[in-house]
Amino acid sequence: MLLHGRALVKPASFAEKFPRAFHVFPLHALKPILATGKLLSKEDLQRGGSSLRRNSTCDVDEALGLSRFIHLYLPKTDGFEIESLPILKTQLKPSSVAPFPHVVMEIQTKDLVDGQCGICNFNAAVSRPAYGHVRGGNHARGMKREGILKHWHGFRLDNPNEGRMRRSFWHNGIAVPLLLRSQITAAPNRVGCKARTPELLLSSPFALTHSLQFHVFSQADWDSVNCCSTIVPVSFHKCEQFAWYSEQDRVDSDVRHSINQYFQKNDEPMPDLNFDRLRPSSKK
Repeated sequence: MLLHGRALVKPASFAEKFPRAFHVFPLHALKPILATGKLLSKEDLQRGGSSLRRNSTCDVDEALGLSRFIHLYLPKTDGFEIESLPILKTQLKPSSVAPFPHVVMEIQTKDLVDGQCGICNFNAAVSRPAYGHVRGGNHARGMKREGILKHWHGFRLDNPNEGRMRRSFWHNGIAVPLLLRSQITAAPNRVGCKARTPELLLSSPFALTHSLQFHVFSQADWDSVNCCSTIVPVSFHKCEQFAWYSEQDRVDSDVRHSINQYFQKNDEPMPDLNFDRLRPSSKK
């Protein structure tokens, strides 16, 4: 990490532990990302009239004050595999419901500066903080945004100590404790406190850099990407976990056609596709 354009005395304490971050998005979103050269938060996408909205998380992020950020997974180096990312496991697993193709963007954290960054040491949309007579754990499946927000407000009113806050801080307009900007660089050992995979929160817009890499998970997805006129640094990530997905094109033919047509034509509007459908597991 950098501080005001200058390297910290001990930058490796963060970069060696969390050298890479990963952003997962639906395949058709690749075109506007490449065209504009930047990533946008949910809030900025909505303000610009985009139809891209992940229904399973968007409402909660808005309620908690997190929709202003671009969310990335920030795994530790030890034993991490791309195929373990939760959205991928949900969207590409065997199921009676057709999958939706997704892309993983990989960035190097050493290229970031402190002013761009935030860290969430909680799984804010899933985790229920312990406070008062409320036990910690996970929210009930399908809990409304109001209920989740109520738990985080209760947690704050409980005046939690630093340990319960996972060494993070409160910020105006945000219901979950975070590390923001210089709070990260001043104490990088706070990153990942009690978190299996913390979230990296980038300020929007985030300009793409030359060191980015994109990963797709089937030959059909690779072929779709190659419909773009822009040269994309993309790799076909082959793995046993997604063998079902990659052994043939499992995507609905109408969806595949819509994506390919969108990529091929410069004046084609972004198709309004359901990329966040519920997909119950099934045997291969």
